[in-house]
Amino acid sequence: MNWTDIQEISIYEFMGQKFIGLKLEDTDHFMSQQSGLKKWLMRMNKGMVQAPVNIAQSAISISLEELYVMMVSTWQRARE
Repeated sequence: MNWTDIQEISIYEFMGQKFIGLKLEDTDHFMSQQSGLKKWLMRMNKGMVQAPVNIAQSAISISLEELYVMMVSTWQRARE
């Protein structure tokens, strides 16, 4: 996935846990490139949460807000 494939980056909460969600320009194309369990999990996410690609606070060692700021900055530069 390239930064230009991302349509929106947001922080949201689901079931008491914070996530960074990525909405993609072409979710179906991205999902078609995935295999097995990853594709199944993304399909399940698509119906339950705000974005098909998600990063959970519990999966990273820095704060979600800090990662969000870095991601948005890089994403904005890539879209210029």
